[in-house]
Amino acid sequence: MFGNWDDLAPRALTEIIGLEEFNTSNVQYMDAMFNDCVNFTSIDVSNFNTEKVLWMDDMFYNCKALTSLDLSNFNTSNVEDMNKMFANCSSLTEILVGPNWTDANASKTDMFTGCKISEVTQKTV
Repeated sequence: MFGNWDDLAPRALTEIIGLEEFNTSNVQYMDAMFNDCVNFTSIDVSNFNTEKVLWMDDMFYNCKALTSLDLSNFNTSNVEDMNKMFANCSSLTEILVGPNWTDANASKTDMFTGCKISEVTQKTV
């Protein structure tokens, strides 16, 4: 959605205002959604409804300036593909997830390649 454009526009973006207004309740594919948004230091996906999402591969791929992600509201029980989801996020030091996070049913090839971390952290209340 915001990545994989043919020109350099996503590389110039530093933030997206209004993501909290997105209705994602019927979205099945979030793959490459923020791919190559290299100047984003944060992305507010706290209101995303991910119950029906099947693919999250490359979702944050190459978001090199991201330092942390709060995915604590994500429900990933139906996700089949998490390949390279956080790959090349070289500044990423923390990914917080909640009780509805699971990667048990998903393909996870190279999920954390090029990252400082190799796993998610369960968010405590």
